[in-house]
Amino acid sequence: MFNLLTNNEKGLTLIELIIGVGLMSLVLQGIYAFHYYETKSWDNTTRSIAARTAAQLAINRISRDIRGAQVISETAPAIEAADKNSIIFYADVDNDQQPERLHYYLSGTKLIRGIEESQTTKEPWVFNGVDDVKTTLVKDDRNSAAQPLFRYFSSMDVEDTNLPLSSARRSKVTLLKINLNVDKDPGKSPAPVQLETTVDLRNIK
Repeated sequence: MFNLLTNNEKGLTLIELIIGVGLMSLVLQGIYAFHYYETKSWDNTTRSIAARTAAQLAINRISRDIRGAQVISETAPAIEAADKNSIIFYADVDNDQQPERLHYYLSGTKLIRGIEESQTTKEPWVFNGVDDVKTTLVKDDRNSAAQPLFRYFSSMDVEDTNLPLSSARRSKVTLLKINLNVDKDPGKSPAPVQLETTVDLRNIK
């Protein structure tokens, strides 16, 4: 004879098995969803911290270099070129008593620092206008013509917007504002990193 289960006997019916599998599936989906969003949140946080750190290091480097800008010739200003997203100037950034030619500019979404050593070891200083070393400071810069990297002032209240600046106008610049906008994936998390600082050209008065 067949050993049939009665209502009082222990065992799983097909319906109970289906319900159990369904509940287990829901639990597993919940665990997966929680893990997915936790991982995504952690990834966004990590990327945000990395972007902010890179931006802060970049703006600190630019500020330090520009603060030391100096005149190297009686016939030329300390700033060789000044535009919205690029600047060329002279400063002794390695403290060797010889000025270097510094070139900050955007290339696509990369913020690059170029540096050229003088061809001479004493005055008159001679430069070829070609960067000897190029370093990428930021890979996801989103500055634009509408949101420029550099702004130039002849005093705290007077901004010169006639860019690129002529030689006469460059010689009057005593203060810069730097606005750095970094965003790896525009329109997506994490939010853009925006840093701004004001730099006084202490060697130019």
